[in-house]
This record gives sequence, C-alpha cells and structure tokens, in this order.
Amino acid sequence: MQYSKPLDTLRFLAIFMVLAAHFITPLKFYVDAGYFGVEVFFVLSGFLITEKLLAYKGSYFSSYLHFLGRRVMRIFPIYYLLIAILVLLQLPILQQHLLACVTYTFNYALGYYVIPSSAISHFWTLCVEEQFYFFWPFLVLGMKKNMRLLIGVTICIIGCCYAQIYFKIIPSVSIYNWVGLFPRMFALCVGGLGAMLLENKKKLSVFFQMKAAEWQTIFILILVLWLRLRIRFLVCPFLILFWVIKCRYHVFATPIWKKLASFQPFVYLGKISYGIYLYHLPVAYYIEHLLSAYWTKADAHFSSDAVMGYLQNHSWIISFPIFTIVTIGIAAISYHYIEQPILKRKDKFFPTNTK
Repeated sequence: MQYSKPLDTLRFLAIFMVLAAHFITPLKFYVDAGYFGVEVFFVLSGFLITEKLLAYKGSYFSSYLHFLGRRVMRIFPIYYLLIAILVLLQLPILQQHLLACVTYTFNYALGYYVIPSSAISHFWTLCVEEQFYFFWPFLVLGMKKNMRLLIGVTICIIGCCYAQIYFKIIPSVSIYNWVGLFPRMFALCVGGLGAMLLENKKKLSVFFQMKAAEWQTIFILILVLWLRLRIRFLVCPFLILFWVIKCRYHVFATPIWKKLASFQPFVYLGKISYGIYLYHLPVAYYIEHLLSAYWTKADAHFSSDAVMGYLQNHSWIISFPIFTIVTIGIAAISYHYIEQPILKRKDKFFPTNTK
C-alpha cells in the first residue's frame, strides 16, 4: 500500500483533538473533541486494515498470521514498555488492573468497575482496536471472495452496533456501550465498509471531488459535535470516512485542504501520533504532581497577585502547552529510537504478501 501523507495529517487532527479534550478543561463544555479524535482513529484504522486484508493473496491462515505479526510489531513494543515503566513507578491504578492492561481487556474492566479517569484511562481504545484486529481478519479473509456477502455482513454488524447504542437491545451489554468491542467497533466497521466499497475502484465518485461536499461535511461535523446531538454517533463515522477516502486518494477540491494535508509539521506529528496518544496521560499525571507542588509553594502570593490567582484557577493555560510539548518530545524519541528500528524489521519477519 502506497504511503499517504494526508493520512498522517488526519492522524494529527485526531491526536490534537484528543490532547485538547484531555488538557484544555473548558473545551468539554463546548465541543465533544475527545469523541471525535477517537472516532477518526477508529474509522481510519478500520479502513486501512481492511484494505490490507483484501489485498492479501496468500492462504487464509498465512495471511492471518502475517497480518497479526505486523500489527504486533507495530503496537506491542512501546505499549508493554510503558506498562513496565508504570509498574516500576508503582502507578496505583495500574497495579490494581495490571492483568487487564497486559491482556488488552482493560476496556471491560473500565466498564465493569466504573473506574474513574486516570493516567491509563485511554488504554480502552487500544484494547478495542487490538480486539478488533483479532476478530476482523477472520471475517474479511474468510469472505473476501464473496464481496457482496462480506459487505452485507458488515452492514448488519454496523446496524447491530447502532441498535445497541441507541436502544440497548442487549441490556447486559449496556455498561460496555462506550468501551466494549461491541458496540464500539461500529466506527472501525464503517471504515472497513469504505475499503470494501472501493475495492478495485479505479476512479472515485464525482461526489468526492465536489468542493461543496467538503464544506458541507465540515459544517455538519462542527454542528453535531458542538451541539452534542445524539445523531453524531450515527453520522460522524460516515463523515470521517468521506475525509479518510479523500486523504487516501489525494482528492481535494479546495486548495487550502490540499496544502494543509501535506503540511510537513502536521504530517510528522501524525506519524508519531501513536506514541503521543499512548504517553500523553501518564506524562500529564506525573507533571501535574510537580505542578501541584509548585502551586502549593506559591499559594501565599495568589491573594495579592491577580495574574497568578487567575492562572491557578485556569491552570490548563500552563499545563496544556507543557503536557503537549513534553509528550511530543517523548513520542519523537520513542518513534526514532524504539519504534522505527522495530518497524524496519517488519518486512524481514513478515514480508509483504499483497496483490
């Protein structure tokens, strides 16, 4: 599969929204940024892995092992490295749920025990994706020779997921509605559906080349996220898929989107977005402890210093840039000195086996 810079820019947008949601406290009152960021990651992942699975030409078993092997080399190293570091630092929440984190089932522990926000709260999305990576290849590799059947089954899965979210058709699953593989995989499946529908397509529909369609999708996204309309769970994945497809095939009707899609700083941050996502809450947790110590020592001056008093009540103004810069720095080091050396060996252990 040919590398696409705009897809990394899309990853940048996703990680920026996640960071903003977690670090800019007042933002949660105005827009559902965190949901949108995670949804972009899910739709994009579903699209790309389905595209890869459809391109495999080996046997069912060899293709499945090949896919999992490459995913493991991409995801596991820094995930388990971070867990090891947090164990050494004796992070309380991790000690309580270590088995769930190690086995990628923390998302279910999160729902069952109603665990409050913590330095590892974001692990649930990684768990959903990893569980999807085990389940999805069975379906795609097993049915890809009958594309109509595969598309039909995928649509049924998406429909069941939406029914669970909106109507709680299985009451016992309701506590996992926002963290469980079912029904949270609906966005991943929407991405997968997009890849299926575009299989062997040589030219995109005129709809994807319309300037009006670009602005309309952005307007609708902003509207449903800002107003927090319940319909956002239904429409956002499909609107995101529209942009995933545009970025995948480099089809932009508006010049500004074409320029932004290849803007090098955005591309680079998107490239290291996995590390940024993985490290951001643990980094914030430990830096926040240091900052709280500073606020305590400086507390005596707040009563007479209006600026410092304001900053104490709006600490995100200081913490957001600090958390973000430190997280990006750690993610960059991780990418260049841990992830890249491992990724370069993917083709050695699991050589490309696609059409």
